Amino acid sequence: MKSIERRAYEYAKKQIKPYKDSNPIINGKMWADFYCSYFLGAKDQKQRMINKIYGWLKTRKLLTEDSLKDLRKVMEE
Repeated sequence: MKSIERRAYEYAKKQIKPYKDSNPIINGKMWADFYCSYFLGAKDQKQRMINKIYGWLKTRKLLTEDSLKDLRKVMEE
């Protein structure tokens, strides 16, 4: 699976293509906006999913507290 950073880079590159003939400064700003928006949105979604999984496993007591902490650490990497 691609990293969030790589996916954000590819997304921003695709979004800029229609504007490639315009001012390079504006293109750079638009690319940065697309990249940051995708990156921050993906990171936020990943954190929400981790929290939801963690809460679900904790309420059902399927793992020990140490196992839950280890799982959360691995998922956040």
